[in-house]
Amino acid sequence: MEILTILKANIKHKRGAFKSIVVFMMIISMVITAILSLSENIDKNLKNAHKNVGSGDFVSYISEEKFTADIEKNIMENENVEKIKAVQTLYVAKHDVEGEGNGNAIFLTKWEGAYPVYNEKCSDFIDNKVGLQKGEIYVPLAYQSLYDCKIGDNITIATKNGDEKYRIKGFMEEPFNGASLMGIKQVCISADDFDRMYDQLADEMTDAQPLIIKYYLVHVYRNSESTLSDAKFKKDVNETSKILDNSFVTLSLSDSIHYTEMMTDIGSGILFVFIILMTLIVLIIISHSIATSIEMDYVNLGILKSQGFTKGKIRQIFILQYEIAQLLGAVIGIVIAIPLTKLLGDVFQPITGIHATADIAIAQSLLLNFGILVLGGIFVLVKTAKIAKISPVRAISGGREVIYFDSRINMPIGKKFLSGRLALRQFTSNKRQYIGTILIVSILVFFMMSMTILAGSMTSESVSESFGVIPADVSVTLTNSFDMSHAKDIETEISHIAQITSVRYHASEYLTLNGTDLYCTFLDSGEGFTSVFKGRAPLYDNEILITEIVADELDLKMGDKVLVSGGEQEAEYLITGFYQTTNDAGRTFAMTFDGGNKVGIKRPESILYMVEDTSKIYEIVDCINEIYGETVTASAEDSNSMAELIEIALTSISAVIYVISIFFILVVVNMVCSKTFLKERQDIGIFKALGFAVKDLRLQFAIRFFIVSIIGSVIGVALSVLCSSELINQLMRQTGVTNFKTDYTIFTIAAPTTLVCLCFFVFSYIASRKVKSVVVRELVTE
Repeated sequence: MEILTILKANIKHKRGAFKSIVVFMMIISMVITAILSLSENIDKNLKNAHKNVGSGDFVSYISEEKFTADIEKNIMENENVEKIKAVQTLYVAKHDVEGEGNGNAIFLTKWEGAYPVYNEKCSDFIDNKVGLQKGEIYVPLAYQSLYDCKIGDNITIATKNGDEKYRIKGFMEEPFNGASLMGIKQVCISADDFDRMYDQLADEMTDAQPLIIKYYLVHVYRNSESTLSDAKFKKDVNETSKILDNSFVTLSLSDSIHYTEMMTDIGSGILFVFIILMTLIVLIIISHSIATSIEMDYVNLGILKSQGFTKGKIRQIFILQYEIAQLLGAVIGIVIAIPLTKLLGDVFQPITGIHATADIAIAQSLLLNFGILVLGGIFVLVKTAKIAKISPVRAISGGREVIYFDSRINMPIGKKFLSGRLALRQFTSNKRQYIGTILIVSILVFFMMSMTILAGSMTSESVSESFGVIPADVSVTLTNSFDMSHAKDIETEISHIAQITSVRYHASEYLTLNGTDLYCTFLDSGEGFTSVFKGRAPLYDNEILITEIVADELDLKMGDKVLVSGGEQEAEYLITGFYQTTNDAGRTFAMTFDGGNKVGIKRPESILYMVEDTSKIYEIVDCINEIYGETVTASAEDSNSMAELIEIALTSISAVIYVISIFFILVVVNMVCSKTFLKERQDIGIFKALGFAVKDLRLQFAIRFFIVSIIGSVIGVALSVLCSSELINQLMRQTGVTNFKTDYTIFTIAAPTTLVCLCFFVFSYIASRKVKSVVVRELVTE
């Protein structure tokens, strides 16, 4: 009972520190619960969506011409295959959304009610799946974020008999490749429109300019007895049937889930690292609070010991005080996380294309919060060990040891800049008191700098190249009917408008490397691969580049020889270097066109131009389309959709981190200043007695914490230089980036450091308003 009585009084007497711990734990618990719930909701809903639509363990997108009876027979004879499902589809080479001319390819399938359809607000699914009439179309939800379209907008499909328009009837949940970060999308039209187009409009593969090609989506299902992973299952099926070699692209179920969850995984990873650092900050704050409490309450603690309280009982009081504060904060945080989870779900729903729910991952949240409570309890137990050294006899004399201005670094005091000199003298004379605050500042500056570098670099051209994006101002997509001898004529036309700085011929294809289906990029010269960070670009027709992700997945290294196959052709290549790219999240390799000729790559798909005067880009596009529009399609390459989505997500996360950091600073400053004020109340009275004005004393207070923030910022910048690159590489590895080049600018350094230092100065000046309450007559008590 006596423990509870003292505990209640202690909490009431030190309610400022108690409230601060509650707030800190509330933020940590809120963020942990929200990101755990978001990740679990998306993963659960995505897997349920795949189950409901019957997705195969991998899906092959293969033309009707190449999906022969032999391939189908060989697949079914594989001992690891349970069944296959072949769905008729149409490959559409070009479609536009509301006349925006995006030109991306899509797969058209017949609407059979397999996919859930969102209501008008996209907040839930409609009860009865409404069928499609002629001229109507369902598209994946990601179309909202990709093309800024809505119900009622028109989609134009190019056919050999002219353009056909379809009205968007609604948005569907298509789990396999419906996420924003995935390339070719699957859309649904009515059975009447599909059958008519399939019978009348589908081109032959031999056509000079095929716009619509008959395809199959072949779902291959692994039997329940198979123990192969998705990658090994695909490889095994390909060895017996060659379906991967003949496919336009294949996608495993695990890869589809990975690409869909990529953005939420990156966001969750960043926030989890931030929360780990915030937890460390809370432990530092608890350490400072305990040390200050023991120092200030030395007399009271000595009295308690003289009255029979053992060190164990006193430590129990401290542990209960901080554990109750953390527990209360955790409960409040979980409650606040409920609307936050819904908000995050609404933000990520258009990116993932998966219906967002607001279910709370209560079990995981409670487990993590409990872990933090246990960690906090152990930390308090360790930090209160010094209570054993408290002497009741010494407590009678006040128990003080601190002698002010006892530092070896004695700063002289003079008339000029008196407030600043006194503030610096106060800091150097009792610098141990501020070590915790310096550590807090350094942690905040380090992480804020890391996020500023990451988010800010997304818009720079150098980072686009480090992401493997082939730089281009104008892209000219070539049809099969384009005569390559006219490529120089296009160059000439562009040169009349603006000076060309570089020309690159480009193509891409899915090929198998050592039996694994991978995305391959082809350029006319190895010099075009600007993101090579180890080894060298390919020079000869038997050399390739791979990414570190492919190297890790297939256990490859520089100098290894690999077998690459496409269709009926295959050849051996030598790995000459590593590069990075965000294409297919880094599961790619690259070679020159000379190397591509050995596996059936005969000509480029596009020509990429860089020009000196970028203001002429759209004039160039209009000119090329007007002259060569029948055989090419020119477009302005002034943006990269994946980079834009990542930039938006990272900018949003950075803003959240900045806001939370500022809030942390506010609470930390208020808590530390309150403790410091109580310790120095009599000193403040002395200063007042000597004639110091209130504003001068408050300024001294603020300058002292400004000095602390500067020292912490310097350490934080040093930490960023040493660790930010590795941290960013680990966070961005999921996108394919394994060698991120951190770009330090005046802004990336000045933005977080200036903000932190300014917040410390302003908040400490505001917190020092209590100086007004000190009156000179209080010195009489001394």
